Amino acid sequence: MENSAFNRPEFPIKGPAAKPRAVVALSGGVDSAVTAALLKERGYAVSAVSLRMWPGACMADAQRAAEALEIPLEVIEAGALFRKQVIEPFIRAYQHGQTPNPCVLCNRFLKFGLLLEYARERKALLATGHYAQVVKRPEGLALHRAQSLEKDQSYFLFNLKEAQLEDIVFPLGGFSKCHIRRLAQGYGLEVASKPDSMEVCFIPGSYRAFLEAEGLHMPGGDIVDTGGNVLGRHEGLHRYTLGQRRGLGNLGKPTAQYVVRLEAAHNRLVVGEKAEVFSRRFALEAPSWVRGEPPLHRRLRVCIRHQHAGAMGQLQREGEGYAVELEEAVAAPTPGQAAVFYEAEEVLGGGWIGPPQRPILTPSNKAPHAGVGLKCTKSASPSRLWAKAVANGHFPPAFAAGGGPCPPPTTGYARGQRG
Repeated sequence: MENSAFNRPEFPIKGPAAKPRAVVALSGGVDSAVTAALLKERGYAVSAVSLRMWPGACMADAQRAAEALEIPLEVIEAGALFRKQVIEPFIRAYQHGQTPNPCVLCNRFLKFGLLLEYARERKALLATGHYAQVVKRPEGLALHRAQSLEKDQSYFLFNLKEAQLEDIVFPLGGFSKCHIRRLAQGYGLEVASKPDSMEVCFIPGSYRAFLEAEGLHMPGGDIVDTGGNVLGRHEGLHRYTLGQRRGLGNLGKPTAQYVVRLEAAHNRLVVGEKAEVFSRRFALEAPSWVRGEPPLHRRLRVCIRHQHAGAMGQLQREGEGYAVELEEAVAAPTPGQAAVFYEAEEVLGGGWIGPPQRPILTPSNKAPHAGVGLKCTKSASPSRLWAKAVANGHFPPAFAAGGGPCPPPTTGYARGQRG
């Protein structure tokens, strides 16, 4: 299986044995298959594991890749855990006017929860096909972006802890996707030309159709401007996301209107001019830091969605929680998406984007008096409870059945490349 077309990036060989063990999370795609091939080429004792996320899911590509590489494959039935930790929070997020990112939750609870424990029980490293890097530094291990920023997936991994990095390897962190496909051809893997998965893996078509098939039928309500004036009717808040312009209908305004806010408590869709979509400050909920300490008052790059170029800003304490203050306003920091903090190439951690901190409408459809506005800051909201629960090692209340507004999230404004 020799393939010397490209220089290999260095990644650690751990463990006391002469031939250390690695468990590869084999999805059936080209990235995980090449991950297994690279590790085997480097002398690891490689085995593979696949997660069956829903009944009847086809595992043929993963099985063929394992056979071609002559490595054992075990399939774990993970449907119940996937539904509890990914699908149900995904649905609840839409109920509460958020735009969720299920890839982050899948990484946290399944790939680097269930599968990491599976690997540790076998005294092996866990290897995945993520485009990211674990870097050894004098002060310990750090999580870095991939060298190929086009494929970088570190945004989806902000929940990882330094102790987890000890048992994780990302062999693809130094490669481009073009190189990976060419390596796959050299290894004789059938998946070499298999297209990338670009959407949410458990939604084959329309996410709206999926939500409604799952029983989420949200009623229509008012579309209002930021002054509280009723402009029209929406068809259920789960059909909209921040920054959206299309699908709003004729609102009788001379200029294009954009979704500025989803007020789930009052079933209202708030729209405004394009400039009103931008914000410099928002709450950060349920934060998680790779090294444990929040990077307060440091000038960092903050990415508010996958492949966002990022904006410079600071993490600040606000009451018992946190807020993010950016140097320049960014378009649609969307509740339910992640805000991830970078210092140069290093991922420091992140959290879930909470409400933008600017005046909001009063509970009636009337605008506040001039100069008066309710600020979404440090009220006694579930966000403070989430931060405390996570700090104490507990799941946020939203992950329990019937919990409040969830802190999950996706990519782009709403949908995008998987992580």
